[in-house]
Amino acid sequence: MTNFRYGSSFIISSLLYGALCYFLLTFLDTQKKLKKESPPKVIKIALITPKPKPIVVPKPPVVIPPKKVIKPKPKPKKVIKKIVKKHKPKPKPKKIVKKVRAKPKPKSKPKPKKIVKKREPIIEEFTQEEYFEPTEVVKNVEPQIIEEPIPPKPAPRPKVDKSAEKRAFLRNVRSQIKANKKYPQIALRRHIEGSVGVMFDIGANGDVSNIRFLNGKSILQKSVRKAVIQSFPIVIPSNIRNEFPMYNISVTVNFRIN
Repeated sequence: MTNFRYGSSFIISSLLYGALCYFLLTFLDTQKKLKKESPPKVIKIALITPKPKPIVVPKPPVVIPPKKVIKPKPKPKKVIKKIVKKHKPKPKPKKIVKKVRAKPKPKSKPKPKKIVKKREPIIEEFTQEEYFEPTEVVKNVEPQIIEEPIPPKPAPRPKVDKSAEKRAFLRNVRSQIKANKKYPQIALRRHIEGSVGVMFDIGANGDVSNIRFLNGKSILQKSVRKAVIQSFPIVIPSNIRNEFPMYNISVTVNFRIN
């Protein structure tokens, strides 16, 4: 068995050696054929050195001397002296103070003296038939003033209390306004309730004026204004006509949804 193993390994190694030799021979043959068929190419490499550039020496610049510009001499200016006349200040007007001579006080005229005429005594002559004793003369007798009797003043009429009639009239006015009120449709839809306080004046002809609101919502105030205007003019009773015009009459109108 060992001989068989050695013999097989020798055969394999010999086959491998022969295959390697065959490969080398074929490779060398192909190289020779290639050399014969294509001559070797000669590659020429030329080294070109650049020529040195000539050194150019720059020429010195030509300096042109500047031309002398001869400026003409300026002519001397004539100096004209302006003669400024000095204005003399105007003399201030002197205040003329007029001397007012004090007026002499008028001499008080002497008051005229009252000339009192003396009454001469009255001398009555009597005849022998009629003899009366002389009476004394009465001086400065004042006249007698007769006072007329003053008629007595009429007694003042007793004031009649009209407050009850006035209250009845105002009660009628308030009930008439409340009867004329109308609930606004928008307030009904929105379920708006409340009270409106209104104040106004009544003239002597029974007309209403100066309507003003104390409280309440604007939707309800419009309805109350219409009710007040519709309730006037109103008939004023004759017994309370002297109480007019009436001012600041107040009414409260309530709005409630049943």
